[in-house]
Amino acid sequence: MKKVLHGISTLFVVILSLTLLWLAVRNVNWMEAWRVFIGANFLVLALSFVCLVSSYALRSVRWQLMISDNAKLPLKVVFWATVVGYLMNNILPARAGDALRPLVVLKHTQSSRVFLLATVFVERFAEIGMLGIAAILAVPSVPNVPGWMTTATYVLASVTLIGVVLLLSASKLVDGMNKLINLVPLPANIQSTLRGGVTQVELGSQPLRRPWIAIQFMILTILIWICEVGFTFIVAQAIHIDLSILQCALLLLSLSLASIVPSTPGYVGVFQFVAVSVLVPLGVSSHAALAYIILFQACQYVSVICLGLIGAWQINVADTILQALSRSRRSAQNERELHEQRI
Repeated sequence: MKKVLHGISTLFVVILSLTLLWLAVRNVNWMEAWRVFIGANFLVLALSFVCLVSSYALRSVRWQLMISDNAKLPLKVVFWATVVGYLMNNILPARAGDALRPLVVLKHTQSSRVFLLATVFVERFAEIGMLGIAAILAVPSVPNVPGWMTTATYVLASVTLIGVVLLLSASKLVDGMNKLINLVPLPANIQSTLRGGVTQVELGSQPLRRPWIAIQFMILTILIWICEVGFTFIVAQAIHIDLSILQCALLLLSLSLASIVPSTPGYVGVFQFVAVSVLVPLGVSSHAALAYIILFQACQYVSVICLGLIGAWQINVADTILQALSRSRRSAQNERELHEQRI
C-alpha cells in the first residue's frame, strides 16, 4: 500500500512540475532568452556567491541556536551538515536533504535524531511564517502587482501564520491532539505515527518559546533575507534587468512560499512558473524572466554543489549517515525491548 501511495504521489508531483514548466515556457522566445543569458556580466555575478555563502553560514548559526540546549556542536560541523542538506535537496524530492542534516551531525552529539529532526521542521516552518508576515507587508508596497497574486499571497500567508501560532502553542495542544487522534478510527500504527509527529513538533518548538532565542532567531532570519534579497538583486543586475530591491524581495518571497508546493528536486517547473508569473507583470519580458530564473538557479546549484561536496568530504558523510542509522536502529530496538518488558 505504501508503495502504491508513493507511486501516486510521485506521479502527481511530476505531472504538476511538467505542467507548471509548460505554462512558464509556452510563450518564450528561446533565441531571445539565450541572448539575455549569454549577455550576463559574470564579474557582477561573482558577487552573488558572497551573498549565498553568507546565507548558508547564517542558516548554520540559526540551526546551531535551535539545538544549542540539547546539542553542543561546533559551528563547522553544523555548517557542513547544512550545505550537504541543501546539496541533497537538489538531488532528492520533497526537501529530503533537510531530513539528512540530523543524520550528518548525529555522531557528534548525544541528542536524539527525533529532537534534531524536529528542530529542522520547526525552523523551516517558523521561517515560512515570518515570510508570510513579510509578504503581507511587502505586497502593497510594490506597484503593478496583479490582483490574483495579491490574493494568493494573502491566503497562503494567512494559512502559514495560523500554522505558526499553533506551532508555538504546541505544548498546550499536545494532550488535546493526542485525544483527538485516539478518537479517529485509524489503524494503531497510523495513530502511533501521528502521536509521534505531534511529540516531535512540540519538542522542536521548545527553543522558540524562550524569548531570547526567539529574538535571535528573528534577527538571524532577517539577516538571511538581506543576503538572499541581495543575491536576487545582483543576478538581475548581471543580466541587465531593472528590478528594485522591493521587487526582488517580492520575487524571493514568492519563490520561498512556492517551495512549500510538492515538486521535483530543485523545484524544476515550480520556480520557472513563479518567476515568469511575478516578473512579467512587473514589466520584464517572458524570455528575460526565464533567463533570469535559469541563471538564478544555476548560481545556487554551483555554490551548493561545490560547498556540499567539500562538506561531504570533510565530515565523511556516507560513513556518518551509516553510523547514525545504525545507532538509531539500536535505539529503536532498545525502546521496543523496554516496552515489551513493561507489558
